[in-house]
Amino acid sequence: MEVHNQVGFYVSCQLGLAFSIQNLRLLIKAYKNFRNSVMIIYDINKSTYGLNPFQCFRLSEAATKALMLETKTTFDD
Repeated sequence: MEVHNQVGFYVSCQLGLAFSIQNLRLLIKAYKNFRNSVMIIYDINKSTYGLNPFQCFRLSEAATKALMLETKTTFDD
C-alpha cells in the first residue's frame, strides 16, 4: 500500500505575483488528488519589510463549480 501525504504545493514569488496559469493548473491537479489541496506562497519582498511572507490559498466551492471540477471531466494541461 502506497501512502501519499501531499496536501498541495509551494510557490516562491516577489511582490505577490504568484498567480499564473501554470499555478492554477497545478492547483487544479492537486485538487483532483485531494479536495482540500492548498497553494502555499512565500513572498520574498514581504519578508524583507518584516511582514508575514506566507499566504495559503485553495479553490473555493464557487471556483470548483465554475471549473466543473465536481463532475468527471478532464482538464488538460
